[in-house]
Amino acid sequence: MRKEQRIPKSKIPEAIEALKALDKKELDDVPAREAIKNMRRQIERVLKLGYTYEEVSETLAGLDINISPQRIKYFLAQIRKSKKKKSQSKNKVDNKPTSDLINSSDKQDTNSTNATAKSNQNRQSNPTPTNTETLSVKPTNYPKPKNTFEPVIIKNEDL
Repeated sequence: MRKEQRIPKSKIPEAIEALKALDKKELDDVPAREAIKNMRRQIERVLKLGYTYEEVSETLAGLDINISPQRIKYFLAQIRKSKKKKSQSKNKVDNKPTSDLINSSDKQDTNSTNATAKSNQNRQSNPTPTNTETLSVKPTNYPKPKNTFEPVIIKNEDL
């Protein structure tokens, strides 16, 4: 059985300070994905000028950057996809109404909306009617009010 190495408590603060003093280590090389990400605009520019992925790959190979044409195409697609997701999620956050827009009459409607949502959720989870409840919903022909309540989901981060 191996004996666990022990370190004196008095050395820990000194070690913490030594680790805090270390700067970011600069690496001599980067992953291919990061290299393509850095060159993305120029690669897309030459592709628009009529060059192929094979020609881009050959040009990079002349600089000792050996990335296959398929890999360049794959990385560019992944980078584009991640950019779209980021911009879509940013747009969703920008378009959300704030909690300041909810007035007191809307708060009263929230309770009835929550009860309706729970009722609908129960119906979806238990589609077969029991003896005590029915699932039929009668359509109403009431005109829609001008100021209808739109439920707003408020996250803890927004508060």
